[in-house]
Amino acid sequence: MAKYKCPCCGSPYDGKRCRECCYEPFTEEIAHGGHYHEGEPLVVKERPSRPAGYPAADRRRDPYPGRRKENLPKWLWVVLAVCIVLALPNVLFGVLASVLRGELSEVSGSYAAEPSMPSDGTVLYNENGILLMADWRDGDPFDDSILVYLHNGTRQDIAVSGELMSVNGYMSPGSFLYCEAEAGQTGDGVLWLDGDDLKDAGIETAAKITFLLDIFDTNHYDTVATSGFITLRTGAPEEPAASPYADGTILYAQDGVTFVYTGCVGEDCQDGALQFYAENTTDRCLQLSIDQPTVNGEDAELFLWQELAPRTRAIIYVELYPLEELGVDAPEEIRSVEFILDISDRDDWDYWFQSEPLQVAP
Repeated sequence: MAKYKCPCCGSPYDGKRCRECCYEPFTEEIAHGGHYHEGEPLVVKERPSRPAGYPAADRRRDPYPGRRKENLPKWLWVVLAVCIVLALPNVLFGVLASVLRGELSEVSGSYAAEPSMPSDGTVLYNENGILLMADWRDGDPFDDSILVYLHNGTRQDIAVSGELMSVNGYMSPGSFLYCEAEAGQTGDGVLWLDGDDLKDAGIETAAKITFLLDIFDTNHYDTVATSGFITLRTGAPEEPAASPYADGTILYAQDGVTFVYTGCVGEDCQDGALQFYAENTTDRCLQLSIDQPTVNGEDAELFLWQELAPRTRAIIYVELYPLEELGVDAPEEIRSVEFILDISDRDDWDYWFQSEPLQVAP
């Protein structure tokens, strides 16, 4: 009586020789890997089927465990796609900016090579492991910016910024110098001049650029060091600009400070500003501001703040808009603007005084 099914054709099979397909098993010694059982033929049984309702996820009871491919949920694919779309413009912009600046050089992994200091630049600061150098030689023609390089030999992350910047003796609050570097690294930055500031002062070509440096910790913003005044000179002649207050009204002229009202800019002061000229003939770093401002005798929100390096001049604007916040409906209704001028030393709080009330008529 047949006990098994032929592994070849599936016919009833007694384990020795199939009557239908003549299948015979291997020798017992080969079939059993050298483990011999006399009279026991090789038996190939059917693979047991999985019981109905067997939980496919329960791999601990699975008699045929194996690695299964599990698909991510659709919502996760959507999140990944959105992240890629949002990040792609930033990546492309960063690569494009690096190419335009000429900084895309040899890279290691995904990081650009560390910038190198210029071999014949101008040393702006070199103390206590901090070296700041400009890619500049006095006499070079000035375009619109100067590259600067910072080597940080300290154990803290630092940055350097330019303060009290002036061009040809005129303050330029819109100009800046900035560079930062991590501990033990070299970074690059730029010194850039604001063309509008130069235009307001009547300067066509920069001949002398003066500033001091503020060096600070980028993690806590504590000042690490400051420099004295530094001057870079171009090949252009330093010609004095035309006096901006030839037709102005001198409001204050004492203690080494001259403060002049030079007129109103804008459309009859509508969305415009009052323009002033200030000059510091002292050796102090001064700060000018106004106190108790009024328009037509009523309190008004007017603001003025100007720093003046020693022996420098400045063009200053006091914004007048929006008019409704000044308590008037039309520019022609402004009859007078009055305020007190505050003068103080940038580094010495004991040096402070005020003017008498000053009045202008736009």
